[in-house]
Amino acid sequence: MNKQKVLLTILALVVVGAGYFFYQNSQSPSGSETNPQAQIEFQNKLAELQRLRELKLDTSIFQDKFFQSLKLPEKPSEQPLTPGRPNPFFPP
Repeated sequence: MNKQKVLLTILALVVVGAGYFFYQNSQSPSGSETNPQAQIEFQNKLAELQRLRELKLDTSIFQDKFFQSLKLPEKPSEQPLTPGRPNPFFPP
């Protein structure tokens, strides 16, 4: 029974050590270790988002008389559909 406790303790230490190792390697790199190309891409995307935030749309078209005179199309008549031939592949 003493051997089982020793083996269980060793196994637990190995699992904890492996978990710590994978946890440390999965951490994101610090700012000094990042790829310069990735930083440039990030800055470009940030600039695009800033341009979108500052975008002003011209809504004067909604005040135009021609736009205001537009009407919705009429609804098509809802006549009942008549079924066609029965499906020959549908089991009776």
